[in-house]
Amino acid sequence: MVSALLLTGSVSAQDWPKSSWAVRAGMNIANINVENFSTDNKLGIHVAGIYEHQLATSMPLYLETGVALMQKGCKCEMGIASMKTNLWYLEIPIGVNYKFALDEGLTLYPSAGFYYALGIGGKIKADTKEDAFGGESGLKRADLGLRLGCTIDYNRYQAAIGYSIGMLDYADKESPEMKNRTFFISVGYRF
Repeated sequence: MVSALLLTGSVSAQDWPKSSWAVRAGMNIANINVENFSTDNKLGIHVAGIYEHQLATSMPLYLETGVALMQKGCKCEMGIASMKTNLWYLEIPIGVNYKFALDEGLTLYPSAGFYYALGIGGKIKADTKEDAFGGESGLKRADLGLRLGCTIDYNRYQAAIGYSIGMLDYADKESPEMKNRTFFISVGYRF
């Protein structure tokens, strides 16, 4: 069955573009997995530029990369106090996708890979408001993780969903372990 799906998507592989650019924007449902704490999701946004390059001329297998501005964070209740974390990252995804032609102008492609993110700003608000990546909070700026997604492309218009799982603990040494988790939904246009 898998080979039939691969053949379906690659029958017209010569019609696939060698490379393409896309812009996407959408909503994040972000959370921070904090050791020994329960946290709530935080809504955020993202804006991305995506580049794809075909890896093999005989099949629609692509390298996908780009750059995105991602808003992440969480909300947390600790007794009578509450804390809100709002983090901004510059994120670079690197992955592969395989395109399946479903109909004329309609393409579905799952993707898998990694991301590297650099914290560029943000605030942690509890009793006081602090810079997230400086001052007393001292969160580490680097984040690295796994990224899974699926995009549907209809005549260059795109809708995508995905999930990223942070693998690095970016808290300071005295804090509990912290790792990002983000579900994202995007719409976009391919050039």
